Amino acid sequence: MATTTTSPTGPAPLAREVRAAVSALRAGAPGVGAGGWSGEDREAVVAELDAAIRDLTVYRGQVLLAHREHGRWGSVQDRDFADYRSRSTGAGRGAAVGDLRLAEGLEAMPAVAEAVERGEVTLEHARALTRLREKSSPEVQGALADGGLDTLLERATRRGLTAPELGKEAKAWAARVDADAAQAEFDAVRRRRSLTLRSHAGGVAGEFFLDPVAGDELRIALEAVAGRPAADDDRTREQRMADALSAMASRTLQVGSDLGGAQVRPHLAVIVREETWVGILARRRRFASCPDGSRPPWPDVPPGQLEDGTVVPLGELERLMCDSELTRMVMDAAGVPLDVGRTQRTYSKELRRAITTRDRHCMWPGCRRRASWSEVHHITWFSRGGSTSLAEGITLCSYHHHRVHEYDVVITTLPDGVDFHHRDGRHIGTSARGDPGPLLPGTSAAEPPGAPQHADVNAGPPGGRPADVRTTSPPPAVKGGGAVASIRGAPPPRPHSPAVAQPLWDADLPR
Repeated sequence: MATTTTSPTGPAPLAREVRAAVSALRAGAPGVGAGGWSGEDREAVVAELDAAIRDLTVYRGQVLLAHREHGRWGSVQDRDFADYRSRSTGAGRGAAVGDLRLAEGLEAMPAVAEAVERGEVTLEHARALTRLREKSSPEVQGALADGGLDTLLERATRRGLTAPELGKEAKAWAARVDADAAQAEFDAVRRRRSLTLRSHAGGVAGEFFLDPVAGDELRIALEAVAGRPAADDDRTREQRMADALSAMASRTLQVGSDLGGAQVRPHLAVIVREETWVGILARRRRFASCPDGSRPPWPDVPPGQLEDGTVVPLGELERLMCDSELTRMVMDAAGVPLDVGRTQRTYSKELRRAITTRDRHCMWPGCRRRASWSEVHHITWFSRGGSTSLAEGITLCSYHHHRVHEYDVVITTLPDGVDFHHRDGRHIGTSARGDPGPLLPGTSAAEPPGAPQHADVNAGPPGGRPADVRTTSPPPAVKGGGAVASIRGAPPPRPHSPAVAQPLWDADLPR
């Protein structure tokens, strides 16, 4: 193929002139000094640079295709032209292949190349249409040549579609042209679906691949459960999404609607040795006898374990026990079960439903997560005379359930709601029962209806990190016969004392 140029000096000197012009621009108007330009100047310069990069990319693509077809390139170490470009530019094979595909698409679709040169669409629009043409069936490629491409370009310019929006529009158009091909492509993607979990860095890491529909379902579900962060929520978005995934799994285990055949409902099994159980109870009693002192150390007992041997530390074990079933199992020295006791549910399905129906949402002040997506928190400690009843259970989402345990929160039941305090008297807030307004699985509001000013739970216990306490009122007195519910608080009065209401103790342990 003969090469025609408009200059007797040849193409290479002209290309060098382009670089010289760029050098002159950088010397005469340094980019580091752009902060001193006017806004209009910056916008004008950026627009001109964008146009220059666009034009040069189109021109470079034309030269690259010609060089690949007729030029002498590479060496024996290059498998193909992409390898040669990868080595000569240092950008990697992926970038080289992408540049070549764009050049090929512009060559095969002159209308797109002309629209790019006129500035009607961008290079990213051209890449989206190139991907469509490259992966489409013969029927779709024929429809593109018979006017479909002009239709897509017209939609992009008339409606001002972004490149991702044009990509979606183009795929929808192609699916109408060849529905069978679209379904086959979706099925091929779905067959690649996978999820892997592995132990990593003391936790669990994983990877997954889903088809677009399942992926969007997962994203929407996680965002719905995560909701908007409450005023006291200091988690990152990534942490909230991780907690949302955990909440979804937890709800499946709690509700038990997805049964695997005629077996027990799905559950998380945690194995706890007898001395661990006794040690946690003893620590609770020690703390109850001296609520204003320092926290007792955790007992020197084995931690809990999942069935695969994964360690469950004592603090998390204590929280998990708050709403669980207990199965007594006696083993011999070799670890063989000799006797299995009867499983006792802390809350029956009916009682759980009654609590979630009453509370409607997580009872932490300001949280609006649905009760059905929350955990039932035991206010009463069984070893202190508590019983499994509607009055002694409240719903807390997983995040605030952790906070209650972490900060030794004092919970006071009221005739129309629940009050929360730090154990040193600082007020956290009040959550009222009743119509909470619209609820979504993970939606939070800044304040619950009728909730008073409240303190940030992140203030922490005395001696911890600096506090941002808005209200420092002491715990309210018993109102209207409401029972005082304290977590790790003072020893309870005698159950039959007529002068003081019976405190409700949270041992967070199964019965």
